[in-house]
Amino acid sequence: MDIPLIILIIGNIIIMENSTQSFLHHCTNSSLIDILQNHPFDHDTNSTIKPSHFYNSEQLKTLISEKSSYSIATLNCQSINAKHSQIEILIDSLNANSFEVLSLQETWLEHGVDATLLQLPNYDLVWRGASTSRHGGVGFYIKNTLKYSILSQSHNSNIWESMFIRIESNLLPQSIIIGSIYRPPSQLQADKITFIEEISQILNTLQHHSHLPIILTGDFNFDLLKLHHNDTITQFYNSITSLGFDPQITLPTRKTDTSHTLIDNIFTNSFTTSSPISGILTSPISDHQLCFMRFNVKNLNLNNKYITIKNRPHNLHEQTSKT
Repeated sequence: MDIPLIILIIGNIIIMENSTQSFLHHCTNSSLIDILQNHPFDHDTNSTIKPSHFYNSEQLKTLISEKSSYSIATLNCQSINAKHSQIEILIDSLNANSFEVLSLQETWLEHGVDATLLQLPNYDLVWRGASTSRHGGVGFYIKNTLKYSILSQSHNSNIWESMFIRIESNLLPQSIIIGSIYRPPSQLQADKITFIEEISQILNTLQHHSHLPIILTGDFNFDLLKLHHNDTITQFYNSITSLGFDPQITLPTRKTDTSHTLIDNIFTNSFTTSSPISGILTSPISDHQLCFMRFNVKNLNLNNKYITIKNRPHNLHEQTSKT
């Protein structure tokens, strides 16, 4: 019974590895850093954004093995049932140095299903059922050495989905809040504006009440490589960065036959002194690349750029460009 499954998985990985060079060839010359340098939006914000890089699995294993460091990853898995074996193979390959938290989008899990068979060794799986469509759903694999709680700010609607957790560890100088966000690729302008307003309000509330580092992960479906070509994408970027959140991923995270886009990301409101290293795994599990961030827990400080937004940006509803 196991042999056909192993052959299928290995065959899938071989096919994916063969596509890696094509992905890198098309993507290495597209960078958010270049866009911000050529079309600056805010000097202080741009100066704190560092370039991310592509890593293969062996490079990733070496990178996250450093002591006193934590690694957070995010993946639009496009069905956790279908990708569970590949995720488990990746986690096993990293041994004890794997991610502390793996954020998931498009789990395709419905409310009330039994996810027992989707657990991973040494991890707890927490999740929320899909609400935007049957292809929604968000969640986390959390190392079982961490203490965690699910926050009430988790949000599900027919426009976007989120789940927020708070993690604690003896190794961390303070708790960290992590969010998993999924916004499907709606073309309705009103839906995009609603998402920008609602996520900004949630982040504003979390920062005001917790004063903790926040890591916002997910598939936002706003292509930051079109930052200066699209008013709505610009509005999203300005709303997030005005709250003190910087994007950690600066290279494309998804490639199709006709495009390469930066729609998955990790935003943080901290790590000003911890020198985080962020990257993208070159071996895809789905048609979205896995993104990760590693940071030193000894130098974890809250970003002092935090700004409270009391009102929505002027003329937000009048933006008409499409993503």
